[in-house]
Amino acid sequence: MKKRTIVYILTIIALLFVGLSQIYIKKQQDQALIDDTLSYLTEKGYEVNSEIADISVVDVGGEARDVPATVVTFTDEPSVTYFYSYKQDSNQVMQVDVVNEEGNQTPKHQEF
Repeated sequence: MKKRTIVYILTIIALLFVGLSQIYIKKQQDQALIDDTLSYLTEKGYEVNSEIADISVVDVGGEARDVPATVVTFTDEPSVTYFYSYKQDSNQVMQVDVVNEEGNQTPKHQEF
């Protein structure tokens, strides 16, 4: 009986360790993408401290794939959302999509 209890406890500890490790790794990857996106925008000439209203990470790949993208909102266009992600098989950031909620004009920061 004691051996079984010890095995259960060790299994629970191992599962908790694996789960927490996965959460930590995901947060590190998300922060790296945010940092790379901010560097990319700085290289493009943006003042990230004053021109970026919000930046966060979402998964855009659907259920089959885990594809992270940063969601950026600029201060001068609060109704337009820009998505940035890594180029396939690369660590280079690129703009992958733009969502204009108002749809009445061309977004100012659109790259394609």
